[in-house]
Amino acid sequence: MFLNRFQHFFCVLYSLPGPPIFHIQNFSLVLYPVDKLKCPIIDKHRDVIFNLHTRLNPVEPQILEIGNDDLLATSNIDFRNPTVLFFHGFTESPKAGDYQAMRLSFLQRGNYNIILANSERLLAGLYYPDAVVNCKFIGKYGALFVDYLVHRGLNLADLHVIGFSLGAQIAGFVGQYLTTGKLPRITGLDPAGPLYNHVPPSLRLDPTDAEFVDIVHSSAALFGYKYPCGHVDFWPNGGGPKQPGCSFVERTQNGSLNELVFCEHYRSYRLFARTVTDPHRYLASRCSSYAKYLTGACSFNDRVFLGMDVDRRARGNYYIYTGLDANS
Repeated sequence: MFLNRFQHFFCVLYSLPGPPIFHIQNFSLVLYPVDKLKCPIIDKHRDVIFNLHTRLNPVEPQILEIGNDDLLATSNIDFRNPTVLFFHGFTESPKAGDYQAMRLSFLQRGNYNIILANSERLLAGLYYPDAVVNCKFIGKYGALFVDYLVHRGLNLADLHVIGFSLGAQIAGFVGQYLTTGKLPRITGLDPAGPLYNHVPPSLRLDPTDAEFVDIVHSSAALFGYKYPCGHVDFWPNGGGPKQPGCSFVERTQNGSLNELVFCEHYRSYRLFARTVTDPHRYLASRCSSYAKYLTGACSFNDRVFLGMDVDRRARGNYYIYTGLDANS
């Protein structure tokens, strides 16, 4: 890769140890951001790490790397089983709730290859604009990783890419830059809205990024993208920005700083994770608005299940009232 002098300087800087990552509860924070516009080279040991979990190694991950056939051959990956590739969001790490929810729910569901992409270094706070810039580079690298797996035996039809918040936008870039075919499905869990709400589809997750794109909105117009952006968009409890169980009193009860800030945002991954093991839990109705849904005017409209077993023929906006269900 050709680098100009400016990029070369930052690549040298970023190759040094650091920046130090600090954790406040489950928030990942750095002293200074790593900006991939300034150095587009991905460090496979620090920038994007692909952690594999299966029922043979449910707790301790096995690391997979592009081009490293030895790691792949000695891992527990089994291309006869379906594969899930998950991307986390801003300020998150492998300790975060969404990361662990995906691991645990799919392990419970069946024999899966669960690959959790750790991009903590590139998505750490408090530098959100830099994290947004980095999403495209993470997505490109993710596409290279999927291409590598396809060349080594992965049936692309067996892959499900899931992303939460910024991770959903990353999933879109994976779909854009993939060269071995078109992703069969992307699930976007409250795709990040700030700095994405008013950009063209080529710069964010949209229906062209996979054969089927399903979206769960839970903090629309706050932390989440405020417009429909999939083939089917689910708006539980109206899609936000307010969600049941997220009043100030309720979100402060367990002393979690993460919950205090992102309670509504988290509802999306919690609802989806529940459907991985209970796929017919949330039956949503197609409707033009949540207000109309609440009147019962859409009771006889098309109904589909939110989440893992969604009908891939579904199109449009669907609403459901869940109450406190995902908090229990």
